[in-house]
Amino acid sequence: MKTIVLLLAIFFCETVHAQEKTLSHEDSSRIIGHVYHVKAWTSLGLTVGGQVAILLGQKYFYKPEITDQEFDAAQLPSSINSINAIDRWALRMNAPTVDYTWTAVGIQAACAVAPLTLLFGERYRKNWDDIVLMLMEVNTLSLAMFQFSPFGPFFQNRFRPAVYYARDSLARSKERSGGERNSFFSGHENAAAASLFFMAKVYCDYNPQIQGWDKVGIYALASIPPLIM
Repeated sequence: MKTIVLLLAIFFCETVHAQEKTLSHEDSSRIIGHVYHVKAWTSLGLTVGGQVAILLGQKYFYKPEITDQEFDAAQLPSSINSINAIDRWALRMNAPTVDYTWTAVGIQAACAVAPLTLLFGERYRKNWDDIVLMLMEVNTLSLAMFQFSPFGPFFQNRFRPAVYYARDSLARSKERSGGERNSFFSGHENAAAASLFFMAKVYCDYNPQIQGWDKVGIYALASIPPLIM
């Protein structure tokens, strides 16, 4: 199954490359005022194909719940000391007393819809179809990269920091899900960054007079929500 999903992911990436290189009279650039070369059917096919690959991966490749034995083994001093120094700092903090899960979900949702606020501007609204199609592609690519890249949950099996803090039965019942094996990189931050950098890119493309440090500042602002999540 993993091979099938990987082949779908490769086809998905090749389609992206083909769309970037193949521009013809069928793309939306023939319409006066359109900034991008967007082929609607190619974009829709890319988005649907990518989502199918993602759903297949989620359906057929899932991780088992964490057992008490795994909790105990992970919390041994020898196990903690064997973790690389970059990750180990997360285990030297006080155990969290507040659950920020829904806060992160709220920030991610706000970031996901943020690019659509561009449509309040007349120039963007005239090209709403291009922008919406590209936004769907970006979100599909972002999720596919999270799922199938070598650093994502499809290949990595690393406990989240909460697993190392869950020492009693109540705490462990909240952190037992197989999703707790998906530590770094985070899907929430990945999705938020993709949406906001897409928004910054479109804004700058429609305002080519923005250059230099002004453009750097716009991308820096776009990076703040993912960093604080």
